Amino acid sequence: MFRGEVLEDEPYTAWAFDVRGSYQGRVLGARLDAADAALAQLDFAAALAHAEAAAALDRFSERAYRTGMLALYALDRSHEALGRYREFRRRLDEELGLAYSVYTFQSFHADVGMHGVYVGTGPETARDALEAIHLELADVANHGLPESELAMGKSQLKGQITLSLESVTARMYRCAAVELYGEPYRSLDEMLALVDSVTSEQVAEVAREFFAPERQTVVSLGPGEHF
Repeated sequence: MFRGEVLEDEPYTAWAFDVRGSYQGRVLGARLDAADAALAQLDFAAALAHAEAAAALDRFSERAYRTGMLALYALDRSHEALGRYREFRRRLDEELGLAYSVYTFQSFHADVGMHGVYVGTGPETARDALEAIHLELADVANHGLPESELAMGKSQLKGQITLSLESVTARMYRCAAVELYGEPYRSLDEMLALVDSVTSEQVAEVAREFFAPERQTVVSLGPGEHF
């Protein structure tokens, strides 16, 4: 088992830089794969350790931070997971300067809908920001979501549904919407069961259909030559 920096006795030789970079990339990939495997086996402490090691190798690895946050969340350390998210966002904003505001949004209607990603950035970084978003969506389209992320998404959605029906007003609005749209009325337990029934294969199928880069539309406000 090799530890330390490869070829550390050759710090200034050009060929050593290339070999060192290749080695670091392989170690990073191994750490990320090990973190994902640990998550799949529900060994969250090991997943966190591998994710932190990967983040130390690449401070801008979104996958390392994402895996680390999932592990922290599973370990009931959600406040630390939020701190990691803020740290990563700060690093992207201040050191890379790609975007000052990023979020996703959805709009659902009777027959159609829309899922979008908003990014606020400068003209000089617009292309890099757009490519980063395309890469992330393409990754979801090609590979779907890991089971750990799907489980966390289900938990969040079920919590939002439950909280949204706490008030009498919200329940009355829901009853009116069911009547107006001609949809069958479903109890809270039925809706939560539908969320739980979603599989990773179904998510991957939908992602392949709607997240494919060729199906995306870019709308920009600003100098058009950057696109």
